[in-house]
Amino acid sequence: MSEKIRSQFGCSKMMLPEHCSMLREQALAEYRAENNRFPETDEQLREEQQYILDEARAGGKTVIIKTLNSNGCNHYMGIPLRCDSTGNKIIIRTETGPDLSISAAEVVSLTIAD
Repeated sequence: MSEKIRSQFGCSKMMLPEHCSMLREQALAEYRAENNRFPETDEQLREEQQYILDEARAGGKTVIIKTLNSNGCNHYMGIPLRCDSTGNKIIIRTETGPDLSISAAEVVSLTIAD
């Protein structure tokens, strides 16, 4: 019986390097797709984020915005200037560079920095 099992899986020794690399690339693509999957958000969370954004904008406080897009997860830190409701953009002023325009649809979390 053990000879039968050994010969059954003996064909996997014959895999070409091209096939091995293709399988590795496919597994990596599936891993990235799962990690970059946008979580479902409800209306209550959006309202809470809007409240945090309004509070930070009124008080001139710094916010930390975590976004998720096809390039992966990004963190931005700055003072919110305004929210463009027509384009669903959040404009923040960073300490290091020019003002950033962030898509509100990509925002995963929004917190006020201490």
